[in-house]
Amino acid sequence: MAKVSILMNGYNSERYLKKAIDSVYAQTFDDWEIIFIDNCSTDGTKKIVDGYSEKIKYYKTKKNLNLGSARNFGLKYCCSDYLAFLDTDDIWVDSKLEDQIKVMDESTVLVYSSVITIDSNGKDLRRTKVSKTPSFPSLLHRYDINMQSVMINLRLIKFKVKFDENLSYCPDYDLFMNLAAQQLQFKSIDIPLVRYRIHGNSLSSKTGDIQVKEISIVLNNLQKKYPYLSEKYQELFNNSIIKSKYLIKAKFFLKEGEYFNAAIIFLSLSKINKKYLIISVFLFLPVINIVIYKLIFSKYF
Repeated sequence: MAKVSILMNGYNSERYLKKAIDSVYAQTFDDWEIIFIDNCSTDGTKKIVDGYSEKIKYYKTKKNLNLGSARNFGLKYCCSDYLAFLDTDDIWVDSKLEDQIKVMDESTVLVYSSVITIDSNGKDLRRTKVSKTPSFPSLLHRYDINMQSVMINLRLIKFKVKFDENLSYCPDYDLFMNLAAQQLQFKSIDIPLVRYRIHGNSLSSKTGDIQVKEISIVLNNLQKKYPYLSEKYQELFNNSIIKSKYLIKAKFFLKEGEYFNAAIIFLSLSKINKKYLIISVFLFLPVINIVIYKLIFSKYF
């Protein structure tokens, strides 16, 4: 049995799939297996997977599943000590698994790292920052876990790893926040171990509304499930719900070039954090807002 199971879920993923799989085969730690879940692809996904060794175990769903259901389907086949995740358009740094196993101990349930965000062509956009001491309140204040960078210690919490199948966009957020709420130990590595690809047209008004709704559902459920945390961190809960709602809408407006509408949203958010006031000022200024967005904000939103 391999030391690390790597869960990959794919649907019509042939464009970047080979680069993603190659980044696993390039790992300096080689005691791993890939559990590849083909979510009823109709392109050349299976042909690409078949070109690799027996270290990839291929399974196909009977019907196309939403994200939470697809991940749970794959979890049934992950029986190693550790669990990692890699989406089919992202890339791992060669030392990703080795670096994480080095800091994993008997009391740590989850290790994650910073990532480098890249565009559809592989161009670097930015490097994320992670909390040095991740905890439930720190994640409420600023959620900084990128799923592609996560490694979970299944020896400690195998039966606690399950995704909410009612969530289409953030089942990972739900799982990790619930684990953090139980005060289980998380560790972070402030070195980018993943190149995380974003696609320029991925956010629409409809998907943004769904994301806002699901994040609110997760946070409201956490408050009901852990009332003592709700009481202790009520302000953080409230701010987190507000930020998720407005930042996703601001991101959509910026993508559409509606800088004035985005500026109004950031002005509202300045009540939570003054940095949003500075952003709103730049976005209110005609012509300058376009330049500032293209040079700076486009890398972050």
